Amino acid sequence: MKPVDIRVQEFKQVYRAVGAALNALNLKADRKVYDPDEITTDRIKLAQDKGLLTKRKSPKLTSDGYYALYNWREEQRQKELADAIEYDRQVEARIQQEEAKNRGEL
Repeated sequence: MKPVDIRVQEFKQVYRAVGAALNALNLKADRKVYDPDEITTDRIKLAQDKGLLTKRKSPKLTSDGYYALYNWREEQRQKELADAIEYDRQVEARIQQEEAKNRGEL
């Protein structure tokens, strides 16, 4: 593996681990509804160690932190879309099965 690939993989692991905390901190800063359970000292410490948050009493996202948050939100959106597509496929299959049963094909 190339050194760049290793850094990218490490970055992905970090933002997956702390993404929910970054999101909660960002929502809190914007005075929006957030889940305080997502903001744990372990996640904050990891994010600070990786340079995603400032090392202040009330940490703020750095530019890398905003980038990680964007990636985490995009990954979450892709998962939601994939789940919705799979659900639609299952519903469509049930509808087709029911229609075939009603026509007497099953």
